Amino acid sequence: MSSLGGQFLFNMEKSKTNPACIVKGDTYRISVLTERLIRIEYNKKGIFVDTPTQLVLFRNFPIPKFTVNQDS
Repeated sequence: MSSLGGQFLFNMEKSKTNPACIVKGDTYRISVLTERLIRIEYNKKGIFVDTPTQLVLFRNFPIPKFTVNQDS
């Protein structure tokens, strides 16, 4: 079988969100992808995966401007 070439190899590092864009608690993780796009995850055990989804394959965008305000 012949090789299809490097253009079909998937770079998993590009699929991960920049850590500076992540707000994380014990059971949630919020990734600020752009100024208008966020990803919200919830897991009772606080376990999250970084695998790509069909909608957004690459999440390593430039860091958008955002602020975090937390109420107790």
